[in-house]
Amino acid sequence: MFLTITVLAACLLLPEVESFAITAEGSINVTVGDTANFTVKPSAAVKNGNWDFKGKNIGLWIGSSPSISNEYTPRAEILTPNGSLVLKSVTSSDSGDYTVTMVPEVGEQASKTITLHVLEPVSKPTVTANATNPVEFNDTVALTCIASGTAVSYQWLEENSTITPNDRIALSDDNSSLTISGVLRSDGGFTCYAFNTINGMTSDPYHLNVSYGPDGPKISINPDLSIYPAGREVTFTCSVDSNPPAAMEWFHHETSLQQKGRELIIASISLNQSGTYTFIGITNNASGSFDLKINYGPEAVTVEPPGPSHLELGQSLTLRCSAQSVPSAAYRWSNGNGLLDSGQTYNIESTKESPGGNYTCEAYNNITRHTKSATIEVTIEEKAIKSETLSAGAIAGIVIAILAVPVIGGTAWFVKKKLSRGKGGSQQNNSKLASSGSGPAASSNGTNPENTKTSETDVVYSQPNINPLYAASPPALIDSNKTAYAELKFT
Repeated sequence: MFLTITVLAACLLLPEVESFAITAEGSINVTVGDTANFTVKPSAAVKNGNWDFKGKNIGLWIGSSPSISNEYTPRAEILTPNGSLVLKSVTSSDSGDYTVTMVPEVGEQASKTITLHVLEPVSKPTVTANATNPVEFNDTVALTCIASGTAVSYQWLEENSTITPNDRIALSDDNSSLTISGVLRSDGGFTCYAFNTINGMTSDPYHLNVSYGPDGPKISINPDLSIYPAGREVTFTCSVDSNPPAAMEWFHHETSLQQKGRELIIASISLNQSGTYTFIGITNNASGSFDLKINYGPEAVTVEPPGPSHLELGQSLTLRCSAQSVPSAAYRWSNGNGLLDSGQTYNIESTKESPGGNYTCEAYNNITRHTKSATIEVTIEEKAIKSETLSAGAIAGIVIAILAVPVIGGTAWFVKKKLSRGKGGSQQNNSKLASSGSGPAASSNGTNPENTKTSETDVVYSQPNINPLYAASPPALIDSNKTAYAELKFT
């Protein structure tokens, strides 16, 4: 009885033996190419053990001597005495469950499974679209982000700002696709950010090639001046908001210049190149215009009426000056005495104080700062005195009178001679001859023949002494109002 109680007491005093156990993490994450460390901690000393993967033996150890199977010899290593496994240069195919089994020095064997996740880094994603040339407002575009890697997640950004769904934009369940309804020309610069627990990568910006326009065509000129003098180089540039870019053709006054492109260069503008320049889209309806006004001159300065001009005292003359000029020229008049007046016309009043001479019109362009002039000669004469002109009959009478005087004189002399030869003639006849004039004839001594008796009846006559103004020829016809005179002197 005493012995039985003693054995029972001894059994109660012996320590309880614990079961054998292996401690380790349930899973590990390793990037492709890196080393996976399967660390284990047995609860007691181990005599031997082994590692398996998907039914294949990786290696085993007994005591402190490990042995690796041929398939894993380059990459696997078993660390003793605890039996941890090292697997180098893992690949995605190495992912899975790894099981270690250990036999302790005392107790029953135990096993532990560790799951390896071989993570593939995210590659740089690319973005593709289902429509390459969508039309603004009309088309819907779906963008898809593609990236390789393990457990990849996606995020969309526009101009570096995170996109959230709205009435035009929708995202797929995994965020890998972005759908845009009614695309706009402003839609663009989309990027996709792909990431996992290892890394993250961002795609290049994706710009939608949205067709639109043409909108707001306009034209500009360089240099942008308020005035354009002739000879200046100018460059016209047309701008149209359009995609694809509009093909343009240039026109001047609706006449094609046979030049295409956004620019039109005129090396040296001239007066005939003023006017409206227009560009018209060849592939669309875009158009724009610009009015070019060229400053020019003055050229071809003229004065009307053209000289020389002759004025009589009391007459007036209005001179008018003109020139080809843009803008219109300013005019100044001058003569030898200096500046006379300004304006396009100048009036000359012919007085004794108004000298004749050269009158000059000077045309000036205040933009080009050029000056040109024209000169006209004006002469001022005194008014001619008007006189009467003898009629043809009067002139003929004077000529006849002049020619008749010698005939009358000769006849009188002949009668006297006859009477002196024959004194027996009738006194009555002599008296008749003596009184043939319109009044009593005067004697040669100045006495009245009626009071003086002569011994011999004689003829007393008067001989005209003609002193003509024109001895050689009758007077020429001069002015219709000038009177010509012939003087007759009787002695």
